[in-house]
Amino acid sequence: MDDAVKQAQQAAANAAASSAFQTASTTVRDAATAWYKNISLATGTIAAASIVLSVIDTITIGTLSGVFCLKANLFLFNFHRFFTYPYYHSGIISFVLDIALFVPLAAHLERQVGTIQAFWFICIVFTFLLGLFYVTIFAPFALIASSLTTGCAVGLSGVIFTLLSADSNAGAGPFETRTMFGVTIVGAMWPWIALVIAVLFYPWSSIVVHLGGILLGFAYSAGYLSALQLPARVVGLLESSNAATWLSDRAIFVPNPNPDGGLPMPGGIPG
Repeated sequence: MDDAVKQAQQAAANAAASSAFQTASTTVRDAATAWYKNISLATGTIAAASIVLSVIDTITIGTLSGVFCLKANLFLFNFHRFFTYPYYHSGIISFVLDIALFVPLAAHLERQVGTIQAFWFICIVFTFLLGLFYVTIFAPFALIASSLTTGCAVGLSGVIFTLLSADSNAGAGPFETRTMFGVTIVGAMWPWIALVIAVLFYPWSSIVVHLGGILLGFAYSAGYLSALQLPARVVGLLESSNAATWLSDRAIFVPNPNPDGGLPMPGGIPG
């Protein structure tokens, strides 16, 4: 009788474990599917470029990152570094986290402003201003002694903090709650909580770039960067080109949602 009871208990335990595994597998699959469906043209291209260049950099043992990362004591003679540093990563952990977080945040911006404007803001405006903030902070130390600024800014994390901050502050007062990634919290606190988490669990990441991202995202959400957007006329010309016309028939291309001009602000990221 005892053996029968034990067998029944074991069978129940196995069934429960199997059910939990299936539930977890379904959750992971659904999350991966949602992540993949978020990929639109600008988001996917930037993520793909980062993946390819990071793989090449790993294979060549850091050759590319040494040439394209942003250093405060080299920027005067290497202006290209202001635009190339986000595509390289200091390690596999930062690489995986950056790509995983970048896709939903960047895709959300792309749906708000269109593919062409998203390319412009992420690859040019955000990237350059973050790099300028980093260099402005560290350049004085580089002038004193180059050994004080041996660090090198790399990765998409600064852009990620910009996007997170822009969405957290858009249309939300400091006490208005927001739901992001399934968690509800006071909206404007999201990027600061993320900054603390990054400092605690990933202390070798660039705090200066992350802080710059938070401030830049706030400036974007407040409308201070509206003057830096591509004019609607330019976007219209680009979208009417043969390549854009061909791409516009594909779901990955997001046309300009506001052809009359003006910069739509991000809304809440779906949880």
